[in-house]
Amino acid sequence: MGLTHHLSDTPLHYVWRAMRQRCYNPRAILYKDYGGRGIRVCKMWNDFETFYIWAMSHGYVRGLWLDRCQTNGNYCPSNCRFATSSQQAQNRRKRKGTRSRFLGVSQNVRGGGWQPYVKLNGQLKCLPTCRTEQEAARARDAYVKRYYDLFATLNGV
Repeated sequence: MGLTHHLSDTPLHYVWRAMRQRCYNPRAILYKDYGGRGIRVCKMWNDFETFYIWAMSHGYVRGLWLDRCQTNGNYCPSNCRFATSSQQAQNRRKRKGTRSRFLGVSQNVRGGGWQPYVKLNGQLKCLPTCRTEQEAARARDAYVKRYYDLFATLNGV
């Protein structure tokens, strides 16, 4: 492909540029969540042509998102896949400031107990309230395993 790959205006080139911005540009909006946490892009993907070849052979189609399987891992072929927005939403780290030790679990302040939840197409889906935090984490994990895929982040309890 060389310097004249003619792909600079494509959605995949945007995906590649955005990945690199998140990891290496301290002025990028999401840098603190990526480069600021030590997330990097592997050497071979510094070259767009190499990334392009990998993407085309690993299921890229317009509308899919580049997703890291291990949310604390780097961008590299062994840790990435293309996913729908729903799949990607289930693969995330626990938010700071939550009372629960587990991803997808919050304390039910009104009724007591612990509320497992998942995000589905931008909508919050609350699962039945559980007595303990661990039960809620197990319920959330079971739901995610049943309705999503193997790359979703699980609590493992």
